[in-house]
Amino acid sequence: MKSALHHWLAQSFPDSGEWLYVVCVLAIIATTAVALHIILHYVFIRFLGYYLKDSSSNFRRRLFESHFFSRFAMIIQGAVIYVQARIWLPKGSDLIDTIGVCAELWMLLFSVLTVFALLTAIEKITDETDVGRRLPIRGFSQSVKLIMSILGLIFAISIVFNKSPIMLLSGLGAMTAILTLVFKDTILGFVAGIQLSANRMLQVGDWVEMPKYNADGDVIEINLNTVKVRNWDKTITTIPAYALITDSFKNWRGMQESGGRRIKRSFFI
Repeated sequence: MKSALHHWLAQSFPDSGEWLYVVCVLAIIATTAVALHIILHYVFIRFLGYYLKDSSSNFRRRLFESHFFSRFAMIIQGAVIYVQARIWLPKGSDLIDTIGVCAELWMLLFSVLTVFALLTAIEKITDETDVGRRLPIRGFSQSVKLIMSILGLIFAISIVFNKSPIMLLSGLGAMTAILTLVFKDTILGFVAGIQLSANRMLQVGDWVEMPKYNADGDVIEINLNTVKVRNWDKTITTIPAYALITDSFKNWRGMQESGGRRIKRSFFI
């Protein structure tokens, strides 16, 4: 079909057959991409949403709510455009290289976003369990997202400049000191999150007291860099995660789990 279209345009329009062929190919690729987008997003995913609305599987519903399927569909669209460009356009042309690079960047971007959606779904599911409340799942999820973002940026640069990502990764060794300074709080927060969860020092719902930061209330969120505490006057105090390791704080969880509270009083006789 490719050779037949090219031959017909070359015979019908001898002077402008080449660029008319390129225009027709681009029109075919664009039409296919739009049609595939409508089928995937307005038919398949919408039907999937109605099906999963009453589904007994919490994991599938969370995947749909985090836009996992829509982002995965965008990867399929990029792959179809990439394959079509390889089929219709001649090898070695500048246009096929441009479309190929754009399609690869498109697929890389939505691959990273798909992983983000998967992590978000897992995070929401674990938040509903007792184990998830005890562990800083959100901090771990944000750490993985940060690593995926850095790797995605490295692969994107390697695609644009047509270089091996291994060469770029090897060059990161010289930038270790700079990266350590830039992501100092992130690294400290990640290590603090591991220590807090491993030693069961803090979890969402704990009543903590930390006078240094004027925090006295319930822990409502544990992130990669910060811990949010809702005080008794409904104000929110944000504490650096690593401060809970380096500084002292009081956790009233033991009193809450015991179902009572000990009170010390002195009686003078």
